[in-house]
Formats: sequence, structure tokens, C-alpha cells
Amino acid sequence: MGLLLQKTNILRDFREGCRRRLPFGLARPGARTASTTRRTCASLQTRNELWALSGMTLNALRHAVESLDYLTFLKNQTGFNFCTIPQSMAFATLSLCFMNPAVFQRNVKIRKAEAARLIMRSTNPREVALIFREYARVIHAKSVPADPNFLRVSVACRKIKQWCEHHYPSFVTLGTGGASSLDPTDARTRIAQHEEKVATQVMRRRRIEAARGPGAKEGPPSRTSRQRISCSTLAASSSSSWCSRYLRSG
Repeated sequence: MGLLLQKTNILRDFREGCRRRLPFGLARPGARTASTTRRTCASLQTRNELWALSGMTLNALRHAVESLDYLTFLKNQTGFNFCTIPQSMAFATLSLCFMNPAVFQRNVKIRKAEAARLIMRSTNPREVALIFREYARVIHAKSVPADPNFLRVSVACRKIKQWCEHHYPSFVTLGTGGASSLDPTDARTRIAQHEEKVATQVMRRRRIEAARGPGAKEGPPSRTSRQRISCSTLAASSSSSWCSRYLRSG
């Protein structure tokens, strides 16, 4: 989580770091020395610098899934808000800076209205995961095939979407009061309904077996058992009618 925040801040302050001649390890894909970084900062208007920005974004995206895993373990609401709000804003900033030439000219920031919206939404793990998925889609849409990191960025965005779909399926809609409903137009709804029906039948069968006892056999009663039941029922009814006639005669 901390690495995602730090790498996003470094990416956003790319121009300031070049002005102060700070050595980035990720200023250009494959660059690992300060001299290479300074040569990169000398020509910020070329198309290759967008590919360098893409490489830095890719490096930060690799921590998104791990951050989501960590956030699911937070139980205290105050601590959860303390961790999730910076993460949501960092991911929004990451999507804003991706393939944005303005990063080389000024310090790029998200709007205050968007920051307020993220603060209001970042209250539970499901909403935070949906925020990550939304901005991952923005990053994926802004990526271009000419970028050397195009495939790796696409895979990183796909991992975020896959994590969100696995933990919070899109065909399940949460209503007021915690009630959930399934989307009838989604094919997965029929599978979920079938699995629920099978589970209900299994539970019903287990309850019947528990009521019969450990030595009871499954299946309908035999012919002899039905005859015994009918005879005992007839005797009980005859006995009750004879008692009633005796009481009336007395």
C-alpha cells in the first residue's frame, strides 16, 4: 500500500524531480542510473517520454491487487478510512497522469469535487474495489498499442478487474438495508439460482433423514407398512366410535 502511494507521488512530481535532478530508477524503461535519468529529463517532449511514464504507471499498478487484499482485513472503520481514502485518491491520480503530457509541464492533481466524491465513497471494501476497477478501465482505455508496455499494462488492469469480479460479482446488486438482488439479464444468475436450489434440496433431505432416525431407510413405505397403518387407523376409529356410543347409552 505504501509503495503504491510513494510511486504515484513520484510519477506525479516527475517534472519537479527532473528540475531538481533527482535520480529516478524508472524514468525510462530499462534505465537504472542517474545519468540516464538526466538525459531523459532533457527531452521531455518526445513520444518516448510517454512510454517512460507508462513504465512508471505499470510499476505502480503491480501493487493494486496487494493493496486490495490488505484492505479486506481491516475491521476498524476509522483505520479503514485512514488507509482507503489515500489509496483511492492515489489510484485516481494514477489514471489522470497516465499518457498525460501535462505531467511533464506541471504538477497534475485531481479536482476537489472528485476528491470529495472519493472520500464519500471510500467507506467499505466493496466500494473501494469498484473505485479501483473504474480507474483501471480508464487506464486501459488510454493505453495505445504503440506503447512497449501495452500488453503488461493491459494484464495489470485485467488483474484488478478479475480481483473485483471474484470478490464482488457485478451481477449481484446491493440494495438498502443490506438486501441483495441478482441481475436477471446475466447468465450467471441462472447458475447461482440453480446452485441455491440444489443446496436447498440437500438441506431438506438432511432434515428428513435426521427426523427419521439413524436406522430408518429412505424411500416410500412398503405395502405391508401401509396395511399396518390402515389397520391401526381403522381400529382407533372403531374404538373411539364404540366409546362414544357407550357413553351415550349410559
